[in-house]
Amino acid sequence: MLSGSRNDSNSVFPEVRIYAGPVRTMAYGIYTSAMKLQQLRFLLAVVENDLNITAAAEALFTSQPGVSKQIRLLEDELDLQILVRNGKRVEALTDAGRRVVEHASRILQETERIKSLADKRCEADHGMPGLKTSRTQPRLGTSD
Repeated sequence: MLSGSRNDSNSVFPEVRIYAGPVRTMAYGIYTSAMKLQQLRFLLAVVENDLNITAAAEALFTSQPGVSKQIRLLEDELDLQILVRNGKRVEALTDAGRRVVEHASRILQETERIKSLADKRCEADHGMPGLKTSRTQPRLGTSD
């Protein structure tokens, strides 16, 4: 007899739990939340556009719901409120939000410095500024 009840320890159908929170990944043997640089970029764009999510979305060439969703996921992940909302309107940054923005700004500046290391390396190796391409675009370079 097949049974799917929770109380049956010999059940053929194990209990399935649905997790609706942020995606969690394994890092160094520890489950951690998957904070993304994109979420930090979106947050900074909202701040740079006077807390106007629609204007931030336009500046980022993406959709307003996408920006809102990523910021909410960041808030859920950090378990703190970053933006003060009144209905659909963003009114201010919370104190914690101001600190997150300060850190996010520094993090994104550091990522740009890391990217510039690669550009400098390419320039040193080839004697010319680097040209970045995707896998689908033809590669241009110097002939050796």
